[in-house]
Amino acid sequence: MSLALADALASATRGTVVDLSGVAFADSTLLNLLLQTTGRHRTAHRPLAICGPFTPAVHNLFDITQTAGHLPLAVDLDQALTDIDKTAPGP
Repeated sequence: MSLALADALASATRGTVVDLSGVAFADSTLLNLLLQTTGRHRTAHRPLAICGPFTPAVHNLFDITQTAGHLPLAVDLDQALTDIDKTAPGP
């Protein structure tokens, strides 16, 4: 997943969407990857959206670590794509 996210950042797309809707297990490894990815996208001025619907495991991870406010979360893929379109630089 780390390599795929690095490739997405380096690509010529308008932004990156990370779909966590099927994630049944979430721990500090995933959280670290999401935080690093968020930082890299911000540094590169590239839009990023992390979407659900989130499973209880993912909700619990964000709640316990109080990191939801630090991540560009979207409730579903449609919202993620809308968020990317709003924040992506023009053509």
